[in-house]
Amino acid sequence: MSNQNIDLGGYITVDERLREFFKKYPDGRMRPVNPDHPFTIERIPDGSGQEHTYIVYAAAAYRTPDDPNPAIGIAYEQFPGRTPYTRTSELMNAETSAWGRALAAMGIGVKGKIASRDEVYAATQRRSEPEPERGNGQRQQRPVRTAQQIAEEALQATTVAHVVRLATEAGPGGRQVEVHDPNGEGEPMKLGILLTQLKEKLAS
Repeated sequence: MSNQNIDLGGYITVDERLREFFKKYPDGRMRPVNPDHPFTIERIPDGSGQEHTYIVYAAAAYRTPDDPNPAIGIAYEQFPGRTPYTRTSELMNAETSAWGRALAAMGIGVKGKIASRDEVYAATQRRSEPEPERGNGQRQQRPVRTAQQIAEEALQATTVAHVVRLATEAGPGGRQVEVHDPNGEGEPMKLGILLTQLKEKLAS
């Protein structure tokens, strides 16, 4: 996908969100959710079963130093980074994205879009990278899965990072598709709602 096909005009940077946040909350703080373990390393399989390493960062936005209910944002970055934008700075990129999402969770710098310009730009860079080659020199194509298949894998997820990866794979359109519980329980729900519920459950 060409980067020229992505309009970044409707997105703002994390830096802009931070300026707005500190203007509104001069005593605010950006911290890791768990200062003792600000990030984790996760091994997550893709659709073909091949595992990849991800750095997962959970950030908290405190309105005051003793804010009892800080906003939380979670982001991950593949390691090693696949693009010049992320390579050698994977942890910093994950932290910046998590900050942006924590600020978005409290309504800072949100204009109909949760992702920051930084995140969208990084995503376009990843999409422009060629797929790994097979042994025969051909490009390895990622399998396209239905929303129902993604939902079934999500119900088996054991980490927040796994759920986040599935949400990214589904994309905005896929997250709007109604899916059924494989066990036949409950009413159909949008994939995005299911993934959000699973992420909150795993994060608690």
